[in-house]
Amino acid sequence: GFAAWRENIVFFTPRRKGAKQEKRGEGLSGILCGVRHLRGLEIQGRRGNPYYPTSLSSRLFSVSLCLCGEPSSMRLILGIGGGIAAYKSAELARLLMQQGHEVQAVMTRAAEEFVRPLTFAALTGRKVLTDLFAIESAIEHISVAQENDILAIAPATADLIAKMAHGLADDFLTTLYLAFTGPVVIAPAMNVNMWQHPATQANLETLRRRGHRIVEPDSGYLACGMTGPGRLSDPETIAAAIQSEMPRRHDLDGEFV
Repeated sequence: GFAAWRENIVFFTPRRKGAKQEKRGEGLSGILCGVRHLRGLEIQGRRGNPYYPTSLSSRLFSVSLCLCGEPSSMRLILGIGGGIAAYKSAELARLLMQQGHEVQAVMTRAAEEFVRPLTFAALTGRKVLTDLFAIESAIEHISVAQENDILAIAPATADLIAKMAHGLADDFLTTLYLAFTGPVVIAPAMNVNMWQHPATQANLETLRRRGHRIVEPDSGYLACGMTGPGRLSDPETIAAAIQSEMPRRHDLDGEFV
């Protein structure tokens, strides 16, 4: 009686609205959380509680979430290139913010001709970085690169792709790219002939060899009146690609037993 009651209290305290829940995936607490989930599910299963899954796969999944953690919210840079598809980047910024990420928008001068920086400032709650020489610090592109976890560029024009492939840095975004050492996601958008040109495909292959994730453009009717590949992928698809590139938190990384 008392032992069973104590086990139930220790491992499955009833959840109340607003009650503080044990945080998963933080070192020793993650291990304890996993053990408690496994033991607790066993106890509840024996008592016939229908609200807790008792299959082996369900129990192991619960433990894995505790030990490995879910993809965490990240600080990311959203680079916006100049093109009619730039308006989709506003929707992408909104989706990323809804997922709990901190988004720093960086726009090229050409991008400002299609969407005003104020749009992204309102969506992200941050100042939009545009001009390499109109900033508070001469090395701001370095600090921004170091402070963020992932770099996503959408839309990436043929010009941006060529500059990144060949290491050209003549604005804030391309300079930032060279200083950034984390995962990079690139979502191209351009005219179908520009997309299919051997130079563009060679540049993309160079970026792939560097380990960058390329989100292939969709096919369809383009703003130029032509039909074919080159339309920026849907914001949901790009957001999913960014999410997949975000590292999971492993709080025991670097520890030795």
